[in-house]
Formats: sequence, structure tokens, C-alpha cells
Amino acid sequence: MHHDSNLVAPFTGSWIETKGKDAEMMINGIEGYLIGSDITFLQQKSRELPTDGVYLEIGSWMGLSSTIFAQQLIDIGNNGASIHCVDTWMGSEEHQELDVIKNDALYEKFLSNIKRVGVDHMITPHRMSSPDLATQWDGTLLDMIFVDGDHTFDGCYKDIMAWYKWLKPGGVIFGHDATEDSPVMNAAKKAALDLNRGITFFNPPIAHYIWQFL
Repeated sequence: MHHDSNLVAPFTGSWIETKGKDAEMMINGIEGYLIGSDITFLQQKSRELPTDGVYLEIGSWMGLSSTIFAQQLIDIGNNGASIHCVDTWMGSEEHQELDVIKNDALYEKFLSNIKRVGVDHMITPHRMSSPDLATQWDGTLLDMIFVDGDHTFDGCYKDIMAWYKWLKPGGVIFGHDATEDSPVMNAAKKAALDLNRGITFFNPPIAHYIWQFL
């Protein structure tokens, strides 16, 4: 299933130019690989998180998506909600030539950003692989999971399968960058099939190819 209508009022933000193949956005000085409609989508999801809910983000980079989510929670008064961010902060293969990766500065950049924006009290970072954290998880059930980490087929599939058992009944799991016939799309489809879940996709102009289990 594909969706073609906007969920909420469109996001307007400032754009920065990038030499890479991906469009890159900067908001509040935080860079990220999102487009404006992704921000709108995340804001909507933030409003759907239950009061004092628990949200997991797999793949956080410099903190753009997590700070947007946290700021929206604060705006609507859901101050008891909590956000967990898991990432190695070592970058994927295509990031290895970036100075922030070569200098092992990405994690400190993330911590600096969430503190500067004033949402660090809501965010707990976990610097390790997503499947490793899942095996060590304390048993807290999650209301919502955003999968935007390893974009290989195996990596994305493992992220979904590792964390699905910690999703509350009725909870929401969704992910980014499921372009047509991509490793992410195929991994999400296989996971949905294996878990006996339906799946839907939100494509431009709504979002940058976000998948969600039904």
C-alpha cells in the first residue's frame, strides 16, 4: 500500500548544500539525511506516542531526527516520554571518508547537539550495535521503534527482528529509505512476512520512502 496525501501541515526548514548524493538538511545547526516531509512525518509520530511512552531510534547520526522528535514531545507536553538512541556512531561504509568519522567525532557531535537543543534529559544514547543492545535490553516494552540504521539487507532485517519482540502489542514500528526494490524495502518486506504483519509505504511527497508495519 502506498500513500499520497499529507499527514500534517508541511514542514519548512533551511537547507544546506551537500557534495554527497543525498539531500541533507540542517535544522538548529544539526545536519541529517532527511527531507522536509520526513520531519513532518516524525512530528506526527511524536504526537502519536502515548503519554510517558518509550521510543527507540535505531541509527541517530548527529541527532537531527531524535531532537525533532523530542522537541515535538515537549511542545505537546509529553515530558515524561523517553527516547533511546542506538548507534555505533562509526558511520556506514559510505561515510568513512568524512572528517567527522575519521576523527571519531560523530558521537561527541551527537551529544553536543542534543544538549545544545535542550533535549538531552529525554534522550538516552547507547553506543553499540542495535542487535547487541537488543540482547542486553532490560525488558522495557517499546511504544514505537524507528529503524534507520544499517541499510544493508542483512543489517536492516536483523534490526527489525532483534527489536520486534520488545514492541508493545499495538506498538508502531517503521523505518526510513525503503526505495523501490532496495535492500531496506526487501528486508522490511521479508520481516513483515516472517512476522505475519502487513506493511505499507509512505513515498514522496509524504516522506522519503518510509515503511511501517500494519
